[in-house]
Amino acid sequence: MLGSPQHYHDIADKYHDNFFYEHGGEMENWKFRLVLDRFQPKLDPKSCKIADIGAGTGRFMGLLHEALELKNPVVCVDNSAEMLVEAEKNPNLEATCLDGVQFGHTLQTLSFDCFLLMEVTHHFPPECLPTFYAQLHAALKPGGTFLTITHPHSGDRYPFFADAKRVWAENQPEWTDYGDLMKAAGFEDVQMELEEFTVTLPKAAWLRMIKNRFWSTFSHFNDEQLAAGIEEIRRDYPADENGFISFREGLVLITARKS
Repeated sequence: MLGSPQHYHDIADKYHDNFFYEHGGEMENWKFRLVLDRFQPKLDPKSCKIADIGAGTGRFMGLLHEALELKNPVVCVDNSAEMLVEAEKNPNLEATCLDGVQFGHTLQTLSFDCFLLMEVTHHFPPECLPTFYAQLHAALKPGGTFLTITHPHSGDRYPFFADAKRVWAENQPEWTDYGDLMKAAGFEDVQMELEEFTVTLPKAAWLRMIKNRFWSTFSHFNDEQLAAGIEEIRRDYPADENGFISFREGLVLITARKS
């Protein structure tokens, strides 16, 4: 992925402090179950090799390695050395500091059983995806799984300020585009599903997450613009009597196989 390494350098020390990536939190548990349900039936824990491209701190893959009792370490690829610091401490993970496009060029034929791209595909330059997907297809063993987890194109489901919704849509392609590219690269049995989860959290916590630029969407705004956007959210999205707001998080899961 070619998202800004500076953005992830800036947030690395507080990445797991927000609701969406909190250690052991309900959101993490929900995402973990989504991935586990799609990987577990298809792999042999004694021999399979998995790569998570855009792995961040590697926490998610550490949990997966433990749950599946994998023999081989999971390859955790990220272009932020700061994000990979924690992954490097885990002997069950193999930290690789490359962006996704660079990693694609290093892949050997029939070398992996599963690839995961979770909430990172929108960082890839669109013109790089056809070659990248072809490289993943060539690197997968027969019966291998390629799982992409991304967000819907529209940001209207989130309590964002208007300019943030615009930036989100500009940088979040339609998920059918990814499915079409997978098929063109030779993947089969491409399935696309929208999973939803009700998020309820204190409005103050949500505003703090945005101030901390927890998603790269907010890295497009300077401090003054972000402060104005937060005031817009304060005005347009009232909290309930207990100070909470609720919305529906949506994740698109695109599962593709290699015969």
